[in-house]
Order: sequence, then C-alpha cells, then structure tokens
Amino acid sequence: MKNKIVKLLFILFLTAPGTALAVNASFQSASSTRSTLVVNLSQPTGTLIVEQYLSPDTRVTGTTPPAHKINRRSVTWLLKKSGPGRRTFTVQFAAPPRSLPSATIKYQDRASGQFIEQRVNP
Repeated sequence: MKNKIVKLLFILFLTAPGTALAVNASFQSASSTRSTLVVNLSQPTGTLIVEQYLSPDTRVTGTTPPAHKINRRSVTWLLKKSGPGRRTFTVQFAAPPRSLPSATIKYQDRASGQFIEQRVNP
C-alpha cells in the first residue's frame, strides 16, 4: 500500500500543471528591418528547432546565427543537443515587413522523450 501511494505522488508530481518548461522564448525586439527572438534553455534539450514565420513579401538579407533554411514564408534554425543558456536568433529584412513575424519553438524533452511545441507571438 505504501509503495502505491509513493508511486501515485510521483506521477502527480510529474504531471502537475505549472511545471517549468525547458524552453522559454520571446521576441526581444522587432524593429522595422530586424526581428530578434531570444530563447532561454533551462536544461539541455535534444534537437531544438526555431522557426520564424514571415509575411510572404518579406525579403531576408541576413540571419544570425546562420539559418538552416530560408524560404519565402519562414526562417528555420536547427540545433542538435542544445545545452542550457540563452540563444538569440536575428533576422534582417530588406524592407519593413507587412506584419510582425511570429515563431514556433520545437524540441524533445530529454526527461520524458515527449515532443513539445511552443508558439511565440511578438
């Protein structure tokens, strides 16, 4: 009986709402020709995918760090085995975009193996 109670409490602790996410992201700034997304990792993750979505007529002139993929609608970075810390992702535009970019952060939680996706709006 005692083991069952301990197991139940352990499961409740793991699934309790409000547990801290391994990744927290927000737009630090979005000027007329640049967008800066800051991603804070509180613990190591597996693969981390950061994708900024752009309005279709937006022309990208540069990214920091160099992006894995750039197309008409998005800029994508792919980081494998990311350690804890702060990462900054910047997109430079040729001209002000029609709308501010949004972003999605996707990663695999190393503890549970579960894939997590977070939407980030400016």
